[in-house]
Amino acid sequence: MRVLYRIIALMVVVVVALFAISNYGVVTVSIWPVPYVLDLPLYAVALAGVFIGFVAGSVLTWFSGHKWRREARAKARDAERLERELAALDERQASAEPEAPAATPAGRELAPAKFE
Repeated sequence: MRVLYRIIALMVVVVVALFAISNYGVVTVSIWPVPYVLDLPLYAVALAGVFIGFVAGSVLTWFSGHKWRREARAKARDAERLERELAALDERQASAEPEAPAATPAGRELAPAKFE
């Protein structure tokens, strides 16, 4: 699995490097309400857009998973509490003295009780 990850990462790096080499032309970037104008290479603008989209998607995904993380924490606390209770019951049962079976005379079996 680690080898597959490294191969894919290497392919991504190569594609990004080829993209940067192929798109080194300068573009003028201006954002309407801001009075500043920047002259940047095209690859920097494109990669910045991809990076900003990645970060925005990650943040939105993290916020949307809040409900599931909270539920998982609650279930983990319940499981831990139940495991402690089970351990206490096992300890209590182990410390209790077992009852000796009723002694019967040799060769005789106990007859079932008859209720009328």
